[in-house]
Amino acid sequence: ELLFPNEFVNAQLLVDTFWRGRVTVTHSMQFPSFGALYNPDRPIPPYDPAKAREELKQSNYDGKPIPYRVIGSDYYPNEVATGQALIAMWQAVGIKVEMVLKENFAQVFQPPNRGICNTSDTALYPDPVSELWRRYGRESTLQVQYKMWSDDAFNALGPTLVSSLDPKARATAFQKMLDIYDHDDPPGTVLFTVGMFYAQRKNLHWRPYPVEHMDFRKDAFSAPPVLRKS
Repeated sequence: ELLFPNEFVNAQLLVDTFWRGRVTVTHSMQFPSFGALYNPDRPIPPYDPAKAREELKQSNYDGKPIPYRVIGSDYYPNEVATGQALIAMWQAVGIKVEMVLKENFAQVFQPPNRGICNTSDTALYPDPVSELWRRYGRESTLQVQYKMWSDDAFNALGPTLVSSLDPKARATAFQKMLDIYDHDDPPGTVLFTVGMFYAQRKNLHWRPYPVEHMDFRKDAFSAPPVLRKS
């Protein structure tokens, strides 16, 4: 089985090129909104083409082209251009990848020969259960519906993350799950945070959430600052 750990991809180059540095490469599959469970010291998996070539030699990859299904209308901003850059990086270390344009996610995930695809992992609330476990856990669509990946050690750590009342135990389980995601048995490759940019009038006092959900109810707007004459 050939996996695509992060040393195969120069995520920082993608950020600098397509986003002008306005999004970030994450410290694995975690977000600062996770609070005490977020580990800011967790190293960003390095881009290492030499190591990638060595891992490729140890795999059973036979040199055949791997399909990479991409939504051609750029469902994700810069999706096609980013895919082309990724293909060039993979080819540089000896992996042949062919982009296959699709119209929607139903076509992307249609078996067989799904190959590589793009996805986004949203934290529906500020805890890794809502993101890492929801997207990759034992009852996730990835494991149950699409049957694209499964890892016994990862699944065994899930109940501690979900239900333990011990913050240290949860933090330890979470970091071990990230070890599996990053190194031991990666189901995917973390690229970067999704960019969300807004423009508003100067007299409109509204602050967007750090997620894509937008709240335009009355209480989401603050009163304008009071200007006092000196």
